[in-house]
Formats: sequence, C-alpha cells, structure tokens
Amino acid sequence: MLKYLATLILPITFCLNAFSQDITDEAVLLPGPSEWRYERIAFPIDFAPELDYNGYEELRFSPGMFKTYSDDFFSYAFAFKLDSISNFGQGDLRELLNGYYSGLTKSMSKGRRRYDPNDITVFVIKSPQEGRYTVKLNLVQYFTKRRRRLALNLDVMTFTREGDTYVYATASPLPVGAPERINLEKLISNDL
Repeated sequence: MLKYLATLILPITFCLNAFSQDITDEAVLLPGPSEWRYERIAFPIDFAPELDYNGYEELRFSPGMFKTYSDDFFSYAFAFKLDSISNFGQGDLRELLNGYYSGLTKSMSKGRRRYDPNDITVFVIKSPQEGRYTVKLNLVQYFTKRRRRLALNLDVMTFTREGDTYVYATASPLPVGAPERINLEKLISNDL
C-alpha cells in the first residue's frame, strides 16, 4: 500500500513543484473559479527555458485534475501575459504551446522513460472569430502513476492590449462546447 501511495504521490508532487516556480495569492488574469487551485509562474519557465518571453502564466486546476476517474481529469485553465509582444499569430501560438508542453513532458518523464519529441503534436485551427483558435494537442502525460496518451482540446483566445499579448485557454479531454467543460468567455469575464 505504501509503495502504491509513493508511486502516486511522487509524480504529483513533482508536477506541483514544476508548476509552482512563482506562486502568488493574487490572481490577476484568472480570478476564478475559486474552487480550482491557482498557481502563477513567471517567465522564463524552468521547464521550458527556450520560450523567450517576459511576463507570466496563471493556471487554475480543476478539482479532478490528477484523478483519472474524474469527469474533470486533466481539465484546467491558463492565461499567459506576454510582455511587449504586440504581433502574435497562429504560428506563434503553435510555437508557444509546442515549446511549453514539450518542456513540461520532458521534465515529467525524467527517471521514467527517455523523452521522445514525437510524444507531442500541436494542431492549431484558426476560427472565423478574430484571435480565436481551437487547438488539438496530443501528448504523453506522466502526471499520474503511469504513462498515458492524452488528447486535449483547447479553446484559445488571444488579444493585444497596451503592447502586451494575452493568451487565455481552457484545456480538457472533453470536447470544446461540452456542457461539463468550463466556458472560456465566462472564465475571462469571471462570470462563473
């Protein structure tokens, strides 16, 4: 039993440490939902140093984020504030997400299996609405006890304000628009 708990707790602890470089109590970009655990990470990000940005990321993790049996397993929201970036398009979004998730997967796979860059595929689909994208992200996740293929659906909105770019997203294995999934517009407006 203790061995089982150790194999479950150690990866989760490592993940929490990987996400928690610069934690603050004050949520600026993602004030809610309050029952979702909040974290903030400053750029440069330890697990993705090749992302050459200044700014920060805020994250909100669903209560079932690391529970494989939960309806909201691996469901979370994140927002990036990219300082002094005023021109940010579809290719930039793909590069940001690929670098971010590749670095995260690589750091999480240490001691378990050699990292394979083919473990990550990012497909960015531009929607008709300006600054909106649907992203299909396939990755091998190491956050739970065993290596597992995971297909995430991201609903993404980008915009520029006062010379900075903001990227808001919700991520979940659930399809975009599923009733159980958090709504991106409500998240951004804090009308949850």
